Amino acid sequence: MRYANDFRPPESFSRNYGPRPPPTAQPDGPPLLFASPASDRPVALGSRRHLFIDDALVSRMDENVRFTPNKPRQIDATDFRTTKPWDSSPRMGASIPDVFSVWDDGDRIAMLYGNNGMFGGKDTAVCLASSRDGLHWEKPELGLRMWNGSTRNNIVLRNAMQGTVIRDPNPAEPPERRYKMLAWLMTRGFYVLTSPDGTHWQRNESCAFPFDPDGSCDIFWDDQAGVYRAYLRSLANVANPAVLRGIVRAKTVEVMKPWPITPVETPAWHLTGGEPTWPLPKPSSGELPLIDTGGEVYRMKALKYSLAPDVYLAFPWRYLGDKNLRPGSFMTVSRDGEHWRHYESPFYLASGWNLQGRTVLESLMEGGLVARGDEIWQYGTVRFTEHGGALFGGAEHDGSSFDTLLRLTQRLDGFVSLDAGAAAGTVVTRVLTYAGRRLELNVAAQLSVRVALLDEHGRPLPGFGLDDCDPIQSDSTHQIVSWKHQRHVGPHAGQPVQVLFELRDAKLFAFQFVP
Repeated sequence: MRYANDFRPPESFSRNYGPRPPPTAQPDGPPLLFASPASDRPVALGSRRHLFIDDALVSRMDENVRFTPNKPRQIDATDFRTTKPWDSSPRMGASIPDVFSVWDDGDRIAMLYGNNGMFGGKDTAVCLASSRDGLHWEKPELGLRMWNGSTRNNIVLRNAMQGTVIRDPNPAEPPERRYKMLAWLMTRGFYVLTSPDGTHWQRNESCAFPFDPDGSCDIFWDDQAGVYRAYLRSLANVANPAVLRGIVRAKTVEVMKPWPITPVETPAWHLTGGEPTWPLPKPSSGELPLIDTGGEVYRMKALKYSLAPDVYLAFPWRYLGDKNLRPGSFMTVSRDGEHWRHYESPFYLASGWNLQGRTVLESLMEGGLVARGDEIWQYGTVRFTEHGGALFGGAEHDGSSFDTLLRLTQRLDGFVSLDAGAAAGTVVTRVLTYAGRRLELNVAAQLSVRVALLDEHGRPLPGFGLDDCDPIQSDSTHQIVSWKHQRHVGPHAGQPVQVLFELRDAKLFAFQFVP
């Protein structure tokens, strides 16, 4: 309506820009310990559990000790099958779902997956599955969306989309936005969708990113930095054009508004014959910071490890363009979500092995992590064809002879460890202060582990030297350290100390000073 005279403007209907916009995000976790360069000041470790994913807390270690990436200790094929008419599209393979995420929903494990209809073959559908044990999956009849005249299905959305779902731990978020999805809506860009229960979804009013990257993304809440982080596939590397597929990162304190990017004069269009073939450009390393992934990757699969602070994990899919193959997913770790250290050899989840009588050609980690006791459950998809599924011989509804969803079991904190062989190896931490009454280790010791507490000058504290320590020979995620049967380390809490670990044929995953 065009108004010819003065008038009182109506109140905005916008949920994000109206009179009561959502508050900006604020940190609700402890400060990051290792985001800045190391200083001479003691590290305020307090009672945090510290994982040895890198040398962030290491002052020195001898040549007998090394950092070792650890594969999952067990891999099981799940019973997930695409048996419904609205399940996966024949273009993308016989039975692979486009897994948005797997997440812990308390009394169940939930998974949102798409049918890849967005690339042809059938109408689109995004569906919900659930499991009690992570191996056996059910598809509940939700009665929400119509398929061929019936709502007796597990469909939650009918959009052409790929994305990532989180059960948002940000305590400032209202219950109606407890679940969030960052998704690429085909031809429309990236949007945030919210839900109170992981089932009933509402698309946000604002576009998060004006990109059409032909691929998915990741999102998580970073409690320590007080931001939401996202990782998108980039198809334009300004610094190195030879790396076509890469990962760019983004962050925001206003998750329901457009995320900050740096505009560029020449966006990166997907071109065929010199003409754009998609309605929106691809993300480029000019618009968002690029992560060095050591070559081409297809997805990042990043998350913040919720069981310990200062730990960020990702499991990117390596991509070999000349073979149109994604042979495995490697592990990369970070202390701030921005700078990453790679452990690529061996792959965290590799191909080239036999499953159900066939050779695995592609191994793809999926998003999400579930903690159960002393175990971590993760998920991955293995494929017996090259990238492209039915284009390389797949057939629909074949009972998973072409693709299989796996449950991977990892030790608690077990992603990387400090390892030593039969010859003793020692590691000394940086000077730190702690809070607690006893010291616990996550350790697997065949021969022995001994621990000493040193003062800030490297001298053993009386009663806490290596010779005082009762040797540890156990496999435990909560092994208490003692010195001549004395466990109490409280008298030195708050004082600058160093911790010395002596390992013999042992793996040290983490340690923590606890009440």
